[in-house]
Amino acid sequence: MDKYRNIGIGLLTTAGFAVYLASMHLLGLTQHVELRVLNFVILLGGVAYAIHKTKVDENVDFNYFTGFRAGMITSIVGVVTFAFLVLIYLEVINPELMIVVKEEQPFGAYMNVPTICAVMCVEGIASGFLATYMVMQYQKVSSGRLNT
Repeated sequence: MDKYRNIGIGLLTTAGFAVYLASMHLLGLTQHVELRVLNFVILLGGVAYAIHKTKVDENVDFNYFTGFRAGMITSIVGVVTFAFLVLIYLEVINPELMIVVKEEQPFGAYMNVPTICAVMCVEGIASGFLATYMVMQYQKVSSGRLNT
């Protein structure tokens, strides 16, 4: 197993998140925090790619836990590095967005940048778990049965 493959795919997923955030910034849509739901699509793509690459590269040894580990490593790397980029974005590039979040979001008055990044990590890892589970169920159905 190439132990760095999933880290690389996680960083590729982070790049997808960053491109999406940059395009939102350029289009002036960053104040619409509900559009972050599209990040799940990016995460799902990264997880599906990591699991597929793991299955292709480890054809004989691929089982449910191997695929699940690949998806979760990809998710954790992608989400945590993106949360760090958001920390920089909210502190340096667009601090006005923090004011909008504090005024318009529930519990916004209690939020600060590190709290938002921590919540992003928890939410993103939970989404990664869900995406990994979804992709592994598809893999189980499409391949007949996984080695368990």
